Amino acid sequence: MSRYFKHLSIVIEVILIGILGGQIPVITGIARHNGKEDGESWATAKRIYRLLGNKRLKTKELYEGLYRIGQQVVERENPDYLVVAVDPVNFEKPYTQALEGVSIIHKSTPPDLRGRTRMAHGYPAITATVVNTKVPVASYANWFSYLTADFISQNKEIEQAFETTHRLYPQYKVRFVGDSGLDDQKMFAQAEILKQEFVFWVSHLERIVEVYNDRLDRWETEALQDLVGSVLYQATFEVLFQHAGQTRLDTVQLGWFRVRLPQYNSAAVDLGRR
Repeated sequence: MSRYFKHLSIVIEVILIGILGGQIPVITGIARHNGKEDGESWATAKRIYRLLGNKRLKTKELYEGLYRIGQQVVERENPDYLVVAVDPVNFEKPYTQALEGVSIIHKSTPPDLRGRTRMAHGYPAITATVVNTKVPVASYANWFSYLTADFISQNKEIEQAFETTHRLYPQYKVRFVGDSGLDDQKMFAQAEILKQEFVFWVSHLERIVEVYNDRLDRWETEALQDLVGSVLYQATFEVLFQHAGQTRLDTVQLGWFRVRLPQYNSAAVDLGRR
């Protein structure tokens, strides 16, 4: 059995080298990066296919190994708290139609000329990554399908990312960070249940919040849209970012109020715009 697991570890090492070196998760691409001579790529690909088709090796075991590596990194660096980016992503398989569970997903490219979102075949996924360590580590990763019987909702998948991260790092204060896809009351409640912090990009500006009035020393009810329109920006800077294969320069302005959500009395932070 020890020889069996030693063989598996060698193939897994080949896969990791191929993914990192070739920057591609496709098996033929991984094999091509490892193969240095004619015919070697196909032999390497067959070894990888045999590993992935091995019924004795469970996907759960691969995840557990990934998470243990992350725990070792965090334990070694021992930060004061963990910043965890929770990211719903889509893996496009544009030419796939008959594969099990293949779903209709949003493409990563910009909308068409009419402003409509581009769609493609593929699989949705949720990842959670600790980003304030020298080497980012995964605290959750899961592909899923909108069509399989075990699918409940994307919110449930995100909740799993929260809960798994909390289970892996119970001794740490965690600050979950997410884009507008996590601007949802259920996500706020989940973070509150776990007694963790969250910073999410706000998209529902009609949301009613309580803002602290320093002059009158009291909390007042306001709509987020009104706060965004009246905030005094106290920091301005330019940033470069990449989107759809292009590098863009944009201006970011930051200002803040002391805000809380009436339902949970959760402290909130800043309002900014780009």
